[in-house]
Amino acid sequence: MKTDDQASEAAGEAIRLSEVVGVRSRFLRSVSLERDFGTDAPLDGYVPTPGALAALARIGGGVRTASERAWSVTGPYGTGKSAFALMLAKTLAPPPSGDPKLRRLVAGPLFAADTDGFWPVLVTGGREPLARALVRALRPVADMLPSAAPLLPLGDMLGGRDVARLYESASARLMAHVPGCRGLLVVVDELGKFLEYAALHPEAGDVQVLQELAEAAVRSVRAPVLVVTILHQAFEEYAHRLPGTQQAEWRKVQGRFGDVPFGDAAEEGVRLIAGAIDRPVRESAEQWLEPTFAREAQTCRDLHLQPKSLSGGEFEAALRGSWPLHPLALLALPHVFRRFGQNERSLFSFLASGEPYGFADFLASHTLTSGSVPALRVSDVFDYVLGALGANVSGHAQAGKLWSATQDALIRCEARPPLWADLVKTIGLLHLLGDAARLPASREILYFACDGHSPAEIDAALSGLQAATLITYRHYKKAFRPFEGSDLDVEAKLREVRAEIAPGLDTVRVAEHLSAMPPIVARRHSYETGTLRYFNVRACRAGDMETAALRPDGVDGLLLLCLAPDMSALADGEDVARVLLAERPDVVLCLSRETDTLREASAVFQSEWEATHNIT
Repeated sequence: MKTDDQASEAAGEAIRLSEVVGVRSRFLRSVSLERDFGTDAPLDGYVPTPGALAALARIGGGVRTASERAWSVTGPYGTGKSAFALMLAKTLAPPPSGDPKLRRLVAGPLFAADTDGFWPVLVTGGREPLARALVRALRPVADMLPSAAPLLPLGDMLGGRDVARLYESASARLMAHVPGCRGLLVVVDELGKFLEYAALHPEAGDVQVLQELAEAAVRSVRAPVLVVTILHQAFEEYAHRLPGTQQAEWRKVQGRFGDVPFGDAAEEGVRLIAGAIDRPVRESAEQWLEPTFAREAQTCRDLHLQPKSLSGGEFEAALRGSWPLHPLALLALPHVFRRFGQNERSLFSFLASGEPYGFADFLASHTLTSGSVPALRVSDVFDYVLGALGANVSGHAQAGKLWSATQDALIRCEARPPLWADLVKTIGLLHLLGDAARLPASREILYFACDGHSPAEIDAALSGLQAATLITYRHYKKAFRPFEGSDLDVEAKLREVRAEIAPGLDTVRVAEHLSAMPPIVARRHSYETGTLRYFNVRACRAGDMETAALRPDGVDGLLLLCLAPDMSALADGEDVARVLLAERPDVVLCLSRETDTLREASAVFQSEWEATHNIT
């Protein structure tokens, strides 16, 4: 007996897309190591990318040969590093926590038996001392060991060497009491949060904790300790505000960890999107879709759109699996979120969040019939980017001007046919993605992007857009692009000037010589006494404080703005300031560390000054 849905399909009635298409549950939330390790759902349908497999092979090689014991997995935001860390822990952990099938699938013969494995200790970064978090993460291990010899001491504020000894002891005792345990696997996700705390509180010694733990891992032979950290950037990037000696110390600590780059080509996102979209087979819907699939696959072959990392069969399966995304939208989306968002994190937000113009919103507002197959096109992706990522694109150094030109063109074609706006959006977005996407806004690509219209209609619209100076055609690239007006790119000129002045930028010189710092009048004193008194304003380095304090004739006092390049110079400046202020009651002194924000503001000010005076 047919259900109501089946009867409606048989009658050719419309089917709402949200009834036949969804997003797999694994992609609806972010990964948390501690929360998700005990469940299977977060890795249900997990597809290891080439980047994940390469990272796993590097770590697996160290496990097999004992050549490496500590690694730092580094990659951009939102590329799936936390999911990789969870997969790694499940791959290497012994049963019942581990997953032998996953181990055989992605890791190969790491162990002599499926019952062997490394006991996982999972830590997620936070704004707190790393030592405290590492000791806390060991408590579950301590609770399962015999209580005759407690593993953890009272209190959790220990030095780096003490923490390393705790982990060495835990590994040895686990191997003695847990059958099949080969040692400890320590995974620290979001290590950057600990490093940010360490940079603000260098006295906590968290970098030394990392060094001691890595060194303990290297020397752990009989009771192995494996350490894997997950980072968005190199150690030293978190230390750029510290004095040079401390930065060198951080670089030395990073050298204790094998660097494992993590990331994939943007086109790997095509495979991920197809894996994320859930489209249960419904017979009548498949019959309606089949002609569209065949036509789109042939057009992709004709336009040579197949990504290099996918075979012909894989690409055709991805096209089918990612419907109702139009093939060009499918190919563009990974590049959009790599350039203007946070890679896979932004991609899955687009698919699942329900934001305006997103994938879920499209499913809820469109229907499928035997004579109408909807598609989420590049122009729809533009609308989503405008609402969700517009600020990122507008502020982008290279793309901001082109984005503004595209928006201006859209405003100017509001009274025109809708096809005009769709073409402007498609041309603008494809051009923003650049050559790396291999999606030029050529005439043939635009025919495909707007394939609900005939080539003649599209040609007429393109001619109209050119006549209205909304788009232009670049013959050497055989592609259209938004018309940008003047040939002089002021922002580009300013960027060039900033690049030229950056190596020798002197914040004090900018403040002292290029900006006007008028004297400050002591207004309250003037009101109360009737005597006009004023202070000169000077900028100087903390080391030049005494020289800068020489007062010119006719001035009642000085306001000194003193900048120190680092914390050490700041401390020395404070000592000099105490002596100077005790001798000079006519001096008001402000002593501060030279911040990145201040340097950036100085660079902007000087570049604008240079451009105003030197660019014609």
